[in-house]
Amino acid sequence: MTPVEFRRHLHRHPELSFRETESARFIAEALREAGIPCRPIAGTGVLAKIEGRGDLRRAVVLRADIDALPIREQSGAAWSSENDGVMHACGHDGHTAIELGLAEETARMIRAGEKLPRNVLFVFQPAEETTGGAGRICETGVFEKYRVTRIFGLHLWPNLPEGSVWSRPGPMMARSNEVTLKVTGRSVHVSRAAEGLDALRAGVDWMNAAYA
Repeated sequence: MTPVEFRRHLHRHPELSFRETESARFIAEALREAGIPCRPIAGTGVLAKIEGRGDLRRAVVLRADIDALPIREQSGAAWSSENDGVMHACGHDGHTAIELGLAEETARMIRAGEKLPRNVLFVFQPAEETTGGAGRICETGVFEKYRVTRIFGLHLWPNLPEGSVWSRPGPMMARSNEVTLKVTGRSVHVSRAAEGLDALRAGVDWMNAAYA
C-alpha cells in the first residue's frame, strides 16, 4: 500500500484513545509485510525497530500518534469514517501513514546496504488526545533500554509549503503538563463579605500569576 492508501484506510476506521486495537493490528501487519519486526507497547500502541550500521549503542525515535476524536464526520469524502461519532479530525491518520511510509523506506535503505548512524525506533503512540499514551510508553523503559538520544514527533501543518519538512534544534511544539488546582474558600453573609475568602477570585489570581 502507498502512504495515501494507508491514510485513507486509517481514516475510514478511526478509534478513540486506548481503543485503537484495529489500528494497531493494521499498523503491525503493514510493518511485518515490509519485513520490519514490531511488538505492542502501552496496550494499543506499536513499537518497531530497525537496526542501523553505525553506533548501535544509540537510537533515535520517530513517533506518530494513532488515536482519533469523538466527532461525527460530515466531510462527504469517499474515505469518510465508518465508525459513527469517531473521526480522524486532527490528522493522526496522516501522521501514521507518513511514519509507515518512512519505516518502509528505511527498511529498503538498509536492505540496499546504506548505512544509518543509529538504530531507529518507530513508535506508534496511543491516546495522544487524552494525554495518557506518552506517559505509558515512557513508563515501559524503552527509551532507556535503547539509549534514545533524540525523539522526532510528526505533526501536519497546513500552512507550510507542500512537500516540505520543517524542524528546529531543541524542543518544538511542546506543551506543559496538566495542573489540577483546588481552592478552598469561606462563605459568609453578603453584608460581611470582607470576612470571607473568595475561592473564585483566588483561582483567577493564581491563573493570572501563572501566565505572567
